[in-house]
Amino acid sequence: MDFFNPLFWVDQSGIYTEWQSVYPPLNFLILKIYKEFLFLNIDSYLNPFELRRLLENDIKYIVLSYIFILIIAVEIIFKDITGLYSRALISVTTLFSSYFLFGLERGNLIFFSLLTLAIYIYSKTELVKALSFAILINLKPYFLIIYLVRLIDYRNVADNKHFLFLAPLFTAFIFILSGLILGQEFYMLPLNILGFATKKGLLSPAEVLTLPTSMTAISYLAKIIVEFKTPTIFSTIIKLTLFFYLFRLLRQVYQKQCTADDLVIIAIIFITNYSVNSGPYAALFYLPIIGILFRMQEFKLLALIVIMLYGGALDLIPVYHFKGSNIEIFLTDRFIQVEPFLTLGTLIRPIINFMVLILFLQRMKSREPKK
Repeated sequence: MDFFNPLFWVDQSGIYTEWQSVYPPLNFLILKIYKEFLFLNIDSYLNPFELRRLLENDIKYIVLSYIFILIIAVEIIFKDITGLYSRALISVTTLFSSYFLFGLERGNLIFFSLLTLAIYIYSKTELVKALSFAILINLKPYFLIIYLVRLIDYRNVADNKHFLFLAPLFTAFIFILSGLILGQEFYMLPLNILGFATKKGLLSPAEVLTLPTSMTAISYLAKIIVEFKTPTIFSTIIKLTLFFYLFRLLRQVYQKQCTADDLVIIAIIFITNYSVNSGPYAALFYLPIIGILFRMQEFKLLALIVIMLYGGALDLIPVYHFKGSNIEIFLTDRFIQVEPFLTLGTLIRPIINFMVLILFLQRMKSREPKK
């Protein structure tokens, strides 16, 4: 319901007060475009579920638009390093990856972030980078880490001073303008995000353990696997270890000479490792940096490890069955009878992602110190 819930609220009052949305106003303006161009035959609806039922025949347009966005993103990322057939293969492979299918099933607007992230990374000018970053953070606020990482790289501030100056201006302008156009209490968004980040129990263990990329998901295993009884201190140690290495990674940004590519890779590693709140589809953000890694001789091995994160075969291997209700397909309002189970990917993928963090940290240590 990541599509139909916010789509329903587009024409309702109280987006940020009653519903307490954590989506910036730009997301709702995008949904307004969907509504105006695709759903002109819909005059009124009672709730998001009724809306979904009424728009059943139009869902194919949503799916096609997401596929088109993916293809454009792949073109931007790989056009200079692979041929047309290779890019087509990458598009098809990503299309059938667990992350894309999960995002598609939810109808999440994450694919707009994927495209904007690709534009940010591969644009040639600081002006375009600043504008694409502003759009990016107005889609998913956790991309603020990109700006913070560039700010920590303080000794290179002179080299990216235009970005550091323009990015906040563009971000504020888009946020305020989109909020005024939406006509809602958009100034409540920071408080809603803070409440979402600090509130526990928003996601069920089954939801958290769907395609996790962060080792912090380990604490949820005990809530599903009845035989997995470990002291609370065990999961606490894992989290502290993860945070320790993330801190060390940021310290390398402060101490070592970093390229622009280094900084964006560090930001994505941070987003996907830090918390489960970035969502099961967060690993999609590794797709744009695969192009960077393949261009850098020293990181080709790391690129192969990152590709393993997309290994859909891992999610076909069950390792533990547990009791659960029928699975609802949110985009189409269908229920399928499946015995829920944890997969090998659930257990292995966070470890692989942590390996990416450790390996990149080791590479950063070999860089020349800042002067």
